[in-house]
Order: sequence, then structure tokens, then C-alpha cells
Amino acid sequence: MCILFLTDTMCRMLNVCRHQPNARLLRLSIITVTLIILTHSWTSMVSDGIMGSIFNLAEHTVVCISIAFYDMFSKLVALGVALVASRQARGAYNNACNNNVVAYWGQNSFGAVDSNQAGWQKPISYYCQDDSVDVLPIAFVNQFFGTGGLPALNLANTCNPTDQGVFPGTGLANCQFLASEISACQAKGKLVTLSLGGAGGAYGFQSDAEGVAFANTVWNLFLGGSSSTRPFGSAVLDGVDLDIEAGTGTGYTAFVNQLRSKFTGASKKYYVTAAPQCVYPDSALGSVLNTAFFDAVYVQFYNNPCGLQTYGNVANWNYGNWDYWARNISPNKNVKIYIGAPAAQKAAGSGYVDAATLQKISLETRSNFPSFGGVMFWDASQAYNNNRFDKAVKSFLGSTCGTTFNYPACDAPSWTASGQYPAGSKASYVWQAKWYASGAPANDASGTWVPVKACGGATTQPPTTTTTTTSQPITTPPVTTPTTTTSVPPTTTPPTSGSCAGLAAWSSGIAYTGGSVVTYGGHRWTAKWWNQAETPGGASGAWTDNGTCTASRLFRFYYQEDSHAIAALSLNPKELQAHLAEKLGILSWDPGRIGPELAGQVVFVGIYDGHGGPSVSQFLQRELHGLFESVQPELVPDAISWMKSQGGYFKRFKGGALERWAERGAKSLTFGLEARSTLAFLEADKRISEIPESEKCGATSSVVLLHSLEAPASPFFSSRLLSLTVAHCGDTRVLLCTTEGGSAYPLTETHHADSRGEAARLRRLGAGLVTDSFGEARWMGALANTRGLGDFRYKAFGVTPEPEITSRLLTGEEYAFAVLVSDGVTSTLSDAEIVDVARGAADPQKAAKAIVSLAEELGSEDNATALVIPLAGWGKTTGIDKTLELRNYRKKTMIGSERQRRT
Repeated sequence: MCILFLTDTMCRMLNVCRHQPNARLLRLSIITVTLIILTHSWTSMVSDGIMGSIFNLAEHTVVCISIAFYDMFSKLVALGVALVASRQARGAYNNACNNNVVAYWGQNSFGAVDSNQAGWQKPISYYCQDDSVDVLPIAFVNQFFGTGGLPALNLANTCNPTDQGVFPGTGLANCQFLASEISACQAKGKLVTLSLGGAGGAYGFQSDAEGVAFANTVWNLFLGGSSSTRPFGSAVLDGVDLDIEAGTGTGYTAFVNQLRSKFTGASKKYYVTAAPQCVYPDSALGSVLNTAFFDAVYVQFYNNPCGLQTYGNVANWNYGNWDYWARNISPNKNVKIYIGAPAAQKAAGSGYVDAATLQKISLETRSNFPSFGGVMFWDASQAYNNNRFDKAVKSFLGSTCGTTFNYPACDAPSWTASGQYPAGSKASYVWQAKWYASGAPANDASGTWVPVKACGGATTQPPTTTTTTTSQPITTPPVTTPTTTTSVPPTTTPPTSGSCAGLAAWSSGIAYTGGSVVTYGGHRWTAKWWNQAETPGGASGAWTDNGTCTASRLFRFYYQEDSHAIAALSLNPKELQAHLAEKLGILSWDPGRIGPELAGQVVFVGIYDGHGGPSVSQFLQRELHGLFESVQPELVPDAISWMKSQGGYFKRFKGGALERWAERGAKSLTFGLEARSTLAFLEADKRISEIPESEKCGATSSVVLLHSLEAPASPFFSSRLLSLTVAHCGDTRVLLCTTEGGSAYPLTETHHADSRGEAARLRRLGAGLVTDSFGEARWMGALANTRGLGDFRYKAFGVTPEPEITSRLLTGEEYAFAVLVSDGVTSTLSDAEIVDVARGAADPQKAAKAIVSLAEELGSEDNATALVIPLAGWGKTTGIDKTLELRNYRKKTMIGSERQRRT
């Protein structure tokens, strides 16, 4: 190594004093010069007052500093030793250590839930300024085969296809300005990898051949290959992370194997990691983890029933299953398992624990399991805004790289099937019963045992590449269980009725602890002990029947945060006439034929699905129909100004459907239902802003407006000529059922960030789209809906109260009924199932109840509401019930929705 001592003047001439990337390079330079002075015994230079500057060729970085050397050589020696030790500890990344910290970067998670731009995601080098983080996966490549056959990359506010542009003929963002950022992090010994997938996106393989081809693409675009379309320019990333949360494992093993073939003989070390859900085995990557070689696995212990919030509950917390997998099943028996954690309360739906709690969990896990590699968290922006959560994590993990594990003696008796079962000499486990158990322990997530720590028989054992499972559980079950048999006869005490209000329906996909209360089959049930997929009333006897539900939501068609309203409005017939002419092309309707009062009568039916609390949905229930009747064109300019005041997306808001009424001369225009509906929604949102809770809560809404074009019959819905208008905002849903064939005809589109229409509307803010652990699109990382009322913390990001308007003329008996449902129904039932259930009911009230009851029976996890509006064709549908066989099968096997199966 060559060290040149320059004067301050010479340093300034080189113009390097301002080229000091960060404090850590400064520290490394001091370490280097101190070591060389000691090695060469340049004691003559070590005198009081000597000042100098360093040109550090070894780090390829020019740094200008001044060093005041100690006047005592002994102090200098001590300083030199300490700094050299520090440099060795903080050097290049070591995958064998058990104190590594991984922070995902790229999706601006903080910005997704907080409008304070000061805390939004910074350039990646910002998070490399100290030793808190060792690995930064860049998230995400969320499309594998996009335009031009290349993948798609979106790094939120840092680099996205809209703001930074794409390579010609592709959809791949050009982020080459990040090359120096990435290199700066790598120069500090940190890994910068590429994360593929996320909880949603257009990714996956149809075959192994696709996996191999994509591996070649990734190698050329991001790793050691070459291409004219490298998103990060000359920067060479350190590996690939698979955060695959959807689809199957097809092609991924071939992908990993092909990458590793590229790694052979490469000039640098590359890594392959994965980020499965904690539920074992992972539904998407389970088979891949068993067949491909991974260096580390970042298990997501959040947004799951095995999350960090369950630590200490052996029925849920399952790190031991992952350690067992690592040392017994994984092709790499030295693979490291990380605890994945949210970096802040708002970084995930569940699983966040504070730094002190995470310290306890991490250190206890590290002492119990040899595979422990460190902590991963989502994400860097959240960590920095949560009192430097990353720094706290690194602090309690320590600076010492622990690469060995001291196996404690197994302090529990060995399990015996016939009185004897000799302990093996290799590493074993202490297993604990989740509930009553008699069979042999096995690494089965649905079994009765879970490994709670590794042990080495009677003596400390070194790590081995294979393990046995001879060391067995603590004999005291963690929950109240039967003591002599695994089958419990039904109780002889007659069940009593009880309220089921607010109780969730039983689901086969949820693990229940003793004392859990659910509804099933119209009854209230209490779990006797931990169980999963044990049907209430089934042979296992895992549930106590508390009797039939009374006053429960099973016998209503709405509850909790959901609400609805039905009203008769009196509108200006001229408005209705203008609407018919503009939207339906009906120019001949004369309201005078039936009189102005009847001609202006409009039936209003609204459904509101609240989230984050009931305040907004309850406001809509009370006020929205009145606003539909009272708003006037004069309010349009004020409504537009108020929307502009929300900033961000709305700074240039022109009014949408109201734009014509904001212009000069607008007074001569006749309001139509589209304009009236839009203004009513905007005015409602303005008033909702005065509700304190509306910053964090909101509601979606679907409103159906019906008015007869002939003399209204009694009841109104028997009219054979109806104008139907839907004002829709969010993911509530409106369907028509055709009389002929009984088919479902949707009138609304789900307003989620990944829907075609909303994606087009929000394309300039596309960086805000992320997906959660269940595979659902989340706008700004939090909201499912991109249209809704309330949710004011997200307004600036394009969450709009503007309704989407649909109009249709209903003639004769072509439709049997309309149905409005909340997403507590549609998350579980298809459109066809909804209309088939309703068409088989004797009357509309029973139809609505039947829809909600089926959704509950199949495990709906959300508030469920259904409103059925009979039309002229009620009771006259033809054709067969097309989903009857499917519904019966689902009820028999308890197959829930696709979303529920992902959990």
C-alpha cells in the first residue's frame, strides 16, 4: 500500500476536500495510516502537532483530513490496535456471521403511508453511511417478461419508468444514475442485491426453459454480464433475492441453477437469497427452497399468523421449523435464516414489535438455533424514520461476527415410542407440544410438535451437516388439552344460545388457540385447545358448541363498518331529461306525461364499506343521499378549489366531470346525474375532512339511482322502463342478474391500483404501487382502494372521491334483480355465485341473507353486506344454477377465496 502525505494546500489543489463521500471512508483512511506508521516504526513522525492529509489509493477514494497524533507512542499503539480491529470487524460482508442486518430499499414504504416528504426514501447510498446495514436488496423487479422481452423495474420516488424514462423499445426504467450510489455502498463492504417479485406483479415462469432464459437476462442486465440496456449502468450487483409471493415454484430452481453456473469462475462472489412467508412450507417457494442452493433466507415474520407478535406461543411461532429445514432439508446445510421484521408500526399490517422486544426475540433465537443469520426488515425508509430502527438492531446484534454455535445439552427427556429411544450423538432438538400429542415429533407445520431449540445430547456438539430428532419435548402442554385421549366426546351439557355479533366466521386456514370463539353453521363455537382445519362439530371434538347465534350478523345483511341507505329523492325532471339524452341517447322522454313530482322521483340505494373505523361509512349513511338532492352547480368552483388544496396529484385538478360547470357561462348548462353524483361525492368528502378520524379511516361507496320513464308502478321496481345510474367509488360492487340464463352482469370496476383503469389514471404516480404479503395491490403500500372517501393522509397521492358513473336503460323483464355487495362478499364469492345464491331465494330479503351467510360459511374475513333490488323480471330467471356444484364442494371442503388461500 502506498500512502502519500500531502499538505492542506496540495489537497485543495487536487479539489478533493469536498469529495469525502461519508464519515466511514474517513475512518478507514485513519485506520490505514495508523497501521502503516506502526508497521514501519515511523516514530519520528509521531510528534505533537504533526498535521497531514491522506490520499488513500487502496480505497480508490480521495479524502482530505487532518490528524492530530498522540504525543505518547503508547496511546498511538492502543489507538492503532483498536482501529485495526474495528476495520477487520466491519470489512467485507461475511455470510457466515450471525449479526448481519438486511434492509430492503426501493419502494419508499414510509412515503406510502406518510405525506411528509422529508421522510421519504433517499438515494441508496444514504443508508450506507454507517455500519448499521450489511445488505440492501433493491426492490423490485416485478415483471419478468415485459415490453421488448425485458423485465420491468420501479423504484418508487427514486427511479421509475415515468420520471426517468425507459430504454427504447422496452418498459425497463433507465436508472443508470444509480451506478455511483450502488458502488459507494459496495465500497463499504455492503452487499447490494436485486430483489425479484414482491407480493404482486406480472412475474413467474411457465417452464424451466423460461427460468433459464430469465437467469441469462438478469446476469446480463444486473450482474456480471453485459448489455446496452443495463438499468444500473456499470454497477455490478452482488446477487439476487427471490421475494416470490404469488404463483408456483415452476422454473425457479432452473433459474437459480443457471445463475449459479454463471457464478462459477466469476471475479467476485455472488449470493442468492429468498424471502418466504413464515408459514412453513412457503406456498410459492417451498419446493424451490428444497431443491435449489440458497445462501440466506429472510423469513417474513409479519402479516402472518406466525408473526413476531406470536413469539412465545409455540402453537404459532415457528422459527424452529425453519432451522430444522436449514440443517436437514436445504441443499445448503449452512444456509442462514433471518428474522424478517417490519421496521415501523406502519410498515406492515401486523408483526411489528419495538426494538427492545425484537432484541429479546433475536438474541434468544440466536442462542437457540445455529442457522440464525441476523435480522431483515422492511424497509430502509421506515427504519430511518423510526428513531433509526436499523441502528438499534445492529447495536443489539453486536459488532462481533459469530460464526460458531455452542450446542447446549438437551434438557428435556427423549421421546420414546416403546419406552426407549437412544439419543444420537449429532445435533438434536428440544421439541415442545403445541397441544396434546402422542406421535413422534416431525418438522410438520400442521403437526403436534415444534422445535424450540437445538441441542447436542449430553455434551456440546460441533455443527454437523445432518441432524437427528431424538431429543424430545417438554412434557407439559402449553394449552389446556385432553389428558388421556386425543378424541373428546361431545359435551353432555345442552348448548345455550349466545350473541355472535362481531365474531369472525370459522376458517380452515386460521390456527386457533384455546378459548378462541367463532361462528359456524349458525352456531357460536369455542376452541378447547389449539387447532387448525378442525371443523366445529367434527370428530376431533376440538370445539365446544355454545348454541345458536342470537341477534348475530348471520341473520342480518350488514354489520360493523359496513352501512347502507335507501331513500327517495326528488330531483329536477329537466336534469333527468338531460341525463337521458346525453348518456342513453333518449331524446323523446317527456316528463310532463307523468307530472313533475313523479317524473323527478329517484330511488337511491347506497352501500358503504368502511375501513379503519366506522366514522366515514356512518357519515355517508346519514348524509350522502341528502347531498345528492341538495347540491347545486354554484358549488362546483368551491369543490374544485378544495380538491386542489389537497396538493400532490390534485394540484392541477380541473374538475373531472364537473369541469364544464367551472367555466364561464356554465349557468346556462343543465346539471345531469353524472355531474350531480360527482359533486355530491366531493362535497361529502369535504365535510368528512372535518371528522378527526378521517385522516386514517375512510369508506368506499356504490350508489344505485333508479327512476321510471313511465308512470311509476307500485312497487316502483315493477316498471318495465327504468333508467339505472351507478355512482361507484372503491371496491364495493353492483351486479345485474339477467332473466335469460341468470347470468351476472357487473356494473362496477374494482378501483384498486392494479386495475387497468386506475393504473392508467395513476400512471404518473405509479411508484406508489406495492403489494402486500397476501398478493394484494396496495397503493402507497397501505390502501387497497385508489378511489374512496376519507383517507386524507393519502389524498395527495391520487386517492380520489370522484365516482365512476355508469348508466343503463332497463327495458321489459330483461333483468331479474340488482345486487350491491361489499368486499366482504366479493373476496369470497364470485359474481356468478352471488347471483346464483340470490336467484334461488324466495324473496329479496332472504336472497340478501343467503349471500352473506354463504360468504361467512366459506370464511369471509371482512364485514359482509348484501342488498338485493328486485326488478321487473324478479322470479322469472331461466337456466340452471351454474355454481351449485361448486358451492357445495366449497362448503364441504371449506375452500375459501383465492385471497384467503394465499394466507
